[in-house]
Amino acid sequence: MTKPLLRAEGIIYDKDFRRFLVQCDREESFYRFPGGAVKFGETAGEAISRELIEEFDLSIIVETLAVVS
Repeated sequence: MTKPLLRAEGIIYDKDFRRFLVQCDREESFYRFPGGAVKFGETAGEAISRELIEEFDLSIIVETLAVVS
């Protein structure tokens, strides 16, 4: 049996709440918030921070948890 993969995504917006960062791969037909897999022992906030540095070279401040799905 395979272990379930946990994914953390971040809602990233500008100071006026008018622009949001989303990502879409060329093969996909939908948009999603940026993020990625949560590694063992890592919090969702740590995973989001790590993924955004890896993918976008973007340092962020992680605030409150919005939703768990």
